[in-house]
Amino acid sequence: MPPSTVIEDNIAYLKQGANLVSGLSTDLYAQPSPPVFMSGIGAHLRHCLDHYDQFLLGVDTDYINYDHRERDARLESEPGYAVTQIERIIAGLQAVNPERLDQPIQSCMDCGGDNPEPPSLSSVRRELQFLVSHTLHHFAIIGFQLKHLGHVVPTEFGVAPSTIKCEAVLNPTPSSNSVQPSNPVQPSNPSSSSESPLPCAP
Repeated sequence: MPPSTVIEDNIAYLKQGANLVSGLSTDLYAQPSPPVFMSGIGAHLRHCLDHYDQFLLGVDTDYINYDHRERDARLESEPGYAVTQIERIIAGLQAVNPERLDQPIQSCMDCGGDNPEPPSLSSVRRELQFLVSHTLHHFAIIGFQLKHLGHVVPTEFGVAPSTIKCEAVLNPTPSSNSVQPSNPVQPSNPSSSSESPLPCAP
C-alpha cells in the first residue's frame, strides 16, 4: 500500500471530527463553558472549516487568503449541518491532484501588526501541513472542553502524530508473544508506582 499523502491525512482528521460531532447534542456542541472555555465546540470547528474553505478556494488560483473567512454562524450551532460541510470539504480535498503538492503557491494571513503582511511563498503541501497542525490544535481544545464537561473523547483525538509515536516509545504496549518477567522490578519510589512516564509535549 503506498504511503498516505498529506491530503489523505487531512481527510482522516476531518473524519475524526465528523465522527465526534455526530455524537454530540446541539446544546453540548453549541454552548460555551465559561469561565474556562469562552467559545463553544462549534465555534472551534467552524474556525477550522473556514480555513479549509479558504484553502480550497485559493488552491486553483495559487493564492490563499485565510482572512477572507465566511464565518458561517450555522456551523457553530448545528452539528448536523457541520457534518455535511465536513463531507463537502473532504470531497474538495479528494479532488486535489497529489501531483500538485509541491506546486508553488502564495498564502496570506493577518498576523496582528499595523501594516498588512505581504503574502508568503509556500506550496500546496506546506499549506496542507499547516492545516493539519491548525486542525489538531483546535481539536485538542475541543477534546479538553468535552472532557471538562464529562464527555468521553477518543484517546487519539486532537493528538499530534509525533506525540502518539513518542508516547508509544515511552509506554510500549507488550505484544502477546513477548515474555514478561515473573518478578518485575518495582519502582524505588512507591508513590510513583501507579504513574506512567511524563507524556510527550503535543
